[in-house]
Amino acid sequence: MAGSLSDLFQLTDVTADEFWNLVGKVEHERLDFKARVPKGLSDTLAAMAMTTGGLVVIGIDDDRKFAGAQLEQAVYDGVMTSAHDVEVSVTTHELRVDGVPVVMVGVPAVTGRLVTTPNGRVLRRVGSSNHPLRGDALARFVRAVTLHPREDEPVSGVGVADIDLDALNQLLAAQKRPRVTRRAALKNMAELGLAVERAGQLVPTVAGVVLACVSPDVHIKGARVQFVDRQGAPTRTGASRSRHTLSAPLSRLVEELVALIENAGERHEAVVGLRREVIPTFPREVLREALLNALAHRDYQLSGGTVDVTLFSDRLEVRSPGGLAGHVTLENLRDEHFSRNSRLMGALKSLELVDEFGEGVDRMYEGMAGRLLPDPTWSATDASVTVTLRSESPVSLDDQVWLSMLSATQMTTDERRVLVLARHEGRVTRRSVRALLGPDVDVPSLLRGMFFKALLVQVGERGGTYYELSREIVARVGSYGIAAQARRREQLVDLVQSRRRLSVAEAADELHVPREIVKGLLVDLTSEGLVRAVGNTRARVYVPAADS
Repeated sequence: MAGSLSDLFQLTDVTADEFWNLVGKVEHERLDFKARVPKGLSDTLAAMAMTTGGLVVIGIDDDRKFAGAQLEQAVYDGVMTSAHDVEVSVTTHELRVDGVPVVMVGVPAVTGRLVTTPNGRVLRRVGSSNHPLRGDALARFVRAVTLHPREDEPVSGVGVADIDLDALNQLLAAQKRPRVTRRAALKNMAELGLAVERAGQLVPTVAGVVLACVSPDVHIKGARVQFVDRQGAPTRTGASRSRHTLSAPLSRLVEELVALIENAGERHEAVVGLRREVIPTFPREVLREALLNALAHRDYQLSGGTVDVTLFSDRLEVRSPGGLAGHVTLENLRDEHFSRNSRLMGALKSLELVDEFGEGVDRMYEGMAGRLLPDPTWSATDASVTVTLRSESPVSLDDQVWLSMLSATQMTTDERRVLVLARHEGRVTRRSVRALLGPDVDVPSLLRGMFFKALLVQVGERGGTYYELSREIVARVGSYGIAAQARRREQLVDLVQSRRRLSVAEAADELHVPREIVKGLLVDLTSEGLVRAVGNTRARVYVPAADS
């Protein structure tokens, strides 16, 4: 949902467009639509309460049409009876959408106890469905929910001098609170749930120490990261090139780790735009997600265990103390999520470092696939969880960077590999694609899909048919490599500077490049502030950015 429950419950009348912008049309873990109060509403309330809470809107059918529902006695009694059956304290509110009433039911997340359905089941929301937990997954979930979370325990011996004011004020700013001085630090931490009163004094909790102390490991044994560079060594027992121990407020710790890993790894350079940049071995967003998951989901009951990050020549391993949280298994970790440290996760979400719905794992898969790197892999024991990122790819780093510039385009791994082949060969045929991908791939369907996605264009018919990169792709990222595209951009900037006024047609003639490509490059240069567009579409020319 784009709007918070508190915001939505303050409204009385909205337009349909405003409603959909606030709520969204797609049901998910925190949103469900009902045409009327159903008999099984208690199941949805129980499942939401045991996941992350959410909103049930009554008066909207499966086609997203407003059937209407007033908060009259029958509707109110039906909602409250369902809530009473599962012992969840819901809130209700009537909202008119283009004059049609709907009833909103706010469902809180319940922690510290189990919420069961009237027939004794424990449900979790998975997408828009309510799924029962069974067997070992249920047993681990029950243990995780009913145990007192370590993150809320006070940490003795921590004083105001130990607080990192920059980290605390960053967290306060994310929650739209004013900056504080050291004198008011503990009071504000208590308001955030990061400190509690003990013997008349405010004491930071485990979560407070991890998020806002200068050196968390001084107060919590194991609250640090061990980084080992074993490049050249095939196993963990091989000789290491370097070792580092890091301890800092969690958000800063992640940034320090990312920098350390990237500096220790191989340094690749590629020309991106007009700049030569160092390209990390692993996509930065994937690296950040792996480290955040390890630090935010680790088991702080295991106070002596550290997060261990090990860099090998062909992979990175991130090991976190504690087994998989709650009911999460290796098989369902892309679909299920459970926060062992919900207060930590809430703080990181306010800092926009994580997503509360567990989408970070999906982003890791997408980030690796975007550069044709292998999927992340997980292994788990009762004592730890390890994620492994591998660095081998079937294409060069230059090709990986080229593909990453198309990250906004939804593509399969096979489609990305075909694009790289077309980039190198200038064209692809059914035969060359089959040689690349193997006999099990439906090549005609693959190429047809790429044509309809405007990734490739078809040239010729029947036996002489081949495919080239589409004009849209060439205009966006070029076809002859990052360096060649950068040279064109530099030539265009030089032409604009020397001629003072340059049209697309003139630039295309000068560079011997199709107009579509030149137009795309000039649009990019304009958006980056390197040149300036003057005039309407047909009469548009480009002038130096410094000209007024």
